[in-house]
Amino acid sequence: DAEGGVVSEAGSSSCWLMNDNELYVPTDNNEILDGITRHTMLRVAKERVISFIDRNYNLHEAMAADEALFSAS
Repeated sequence: DAEGGVVSEAGSSSCWLMNDNELYVPTDNNEILDGITRHTMLRVAKERVISFIDRNYNLHEAMAADEALFSAS
């Protein structure tokens, strides 16, 4: 999503960031599908005791992250 400089999705996929063993998850809103993939990622993070931060992040933060993952259904 290039609008507003927020990184969240790319054509039917979602973007996840890992930084300092924390999972950054785009905020659930009307622009993001609150679907099974998102719920599964959050459940697995909880099971593996990985804290997650539910907030939007920008391109600079994405580029500086330790890891980045795009998922698609």
